[in-house]
Amino acid sequence: MEFARIGNGLEIVLSLRDSQRLGLAFDTFDFSDEKQRSVLWELVDAARVETGFDTPSSHLSVHLHATREGGMRFCLTRMRQKLFAYRFFSFDALCRAKEAGALKSLEGTLYMKDGAFFLLCPHRARALSEFAAPFTLVHKAALTEGAKRLDASFLSG
Repeated sequence: MEFARIGNGLEIVLSLRDSQRLGLAFDTFDFSDEKQRSVLWELVDAARVETGFDTPSSHLSVHLHATREGGMRFCLTRMRQKLFAYRFFSFDALCRAKEAGALKSLEGTLYMKDGAFFLLCPHRARALSEFAAPFTLVHKAALTEGAKRLDASFLSG
């Protein structure tokens, strides 16, 4: 098990043996599983002691990679602000939200990926409840990578 500070982030590398001992596997790791998330936070706590990496008032972006040796590498980065993510039920729902004025006051970025439309914004958007569903954003790049960013005027126009 290795811990390293990288910029404003932290890297945790687990060997195959470490992963097995902790009951973790790259191909089945699930951030929404409470037990697995608990193991990750125990690793972050151990890394805090060894490296001084602290996370008290910041949100973390977590990205997981498989290592060549069969282990796992967690890359954690402090996020300046928490982002809220919404997935629109359909293109029609996105258009209806715009017509209803639900997008006007939002400061966010609209993306299209795999035929679906997503909005990332720095605050909750309760006005979208009938048009879009909130979802947990583990890492911004997971959504934005390979996505098309839509023109900002769509939100305000």
